[in-house]
Amino acid sequence: MSIYKFQSFRATQGYEWSETNTWTKGKALTLHPIGDPTWNKLESTQIIELPDNVWSEFIKTGKGLVDHKGHMPADPSEESIEVFKKKIVKFCNIAGFDQYVPTSIPLLNMVKEKADAGNPRPTTVENIVGIIATLVRFNHHIKTRPVISDEAIQWLNSSATRMDYQPVFKRSGLEFETTNIFSSIFISWYQSAVRKQVQKCVVCKFPYFARYSSSETCSGTCRNKKSKGSK
Repeated sequence: MSIYKFQSFRATQGYEWSETNTWTKGKALTLHPIGDPTWNKLESTQIIELPDNVWSEFIKTGKGLVDHKGHMPADPSEESIEVFKKKIVKFCNIAGFDQYVPTSIPLLNMVKEKADAGNPRPTTVENIVGIIATLVRFNHHIKTRPVISDEAIQWLNSSATRMDYQPVFKRSGLEFETTNIFSSIFISWYQSAVRKQVQKCVVCKFPYFARYSSSETCSGTCRNKKSKGSK
């Protein structure tokens, strides 16, 4: 039996947004370690262990910018973008982040563009939110159908070419260790989906990790709203 140990690299100085040169040699608001827009100061990073619900904490940053079906507004407000930027920095300061974002475009568009889900893109708001929207959409499919969608399976298999994980042999069994944030997010989400630990909040309708099938709300805020609504 394979057991996953989720890990990530985290910049000890924290993360920030700034106008930097992206891989396309253009200017774009990009997330990176503080004072390190080129991600070259590898000596300032540390390996940290992540919980099984890391995927849930990641997509939670998109609430308010992505709806519960994985749809994004064509013209999001500046306020919603600013809120997202603060939430994703807070997430990164805890869980770390990668210097690239895998492609999140739909499979049909990948065929047209001859793209691969694993192809890296800069850490812009659009690209990060795109990954969140994709995972939220896959979660919505699970709650409307009893199985993981074919699209999700194909997308994960395409992304696997860019995932970093290694086997560790132990007396108790074989353990796989991930070594970056997106490998941890994708594999932890798949593991939760297979174990039926993906739930949809009865209040905000957003998907979340639930260790028990009896769970109904994603947070204390939604739990309080549900409680007030039942009175």
